[in-house]
Amino acid sequence: MSSQTESGSTAAPEWSGSKAELLRVVADEDAREIFYSARNPKTVPELIEECGIPKTTAYRKIEQLVECGLLEAAESSELRGNEAVEYRRGIDEVRIRLRDSLSIEGLVFKE
Repeated sequence: MSSQTESGSTAAPEWSGSKAELLRVVADEDAREIFYSARNPKTVPELIEECGIPKTTAYRKIEQLVECGLLEAAESSELRGNEAVEYRRGIDEVRIRLRDSLSIEGLVFKE
């Protein structure tokens, strides 16, 4: 069951994916740059330009971010006559707590 935060976002009670994979992805500087840049929907070429990372790296990091639920395909747009997928953050924030056990929560975007 999810709950509302002070900002109106819905908080997921516990991360459902692989915690080890999520930690690996958020520890990666290129992946974090893409995540930060994707606050608004952007195409891969826009993310590459904004983050200043190689094309192959961008595609690999985007795939990892999508698999972890940190990024999602937002919509398609017309780019030079071709349809292009735009990506945006799948969640707004990740909270990681280390106490007796590892707890990871994600705050989803306010719709």
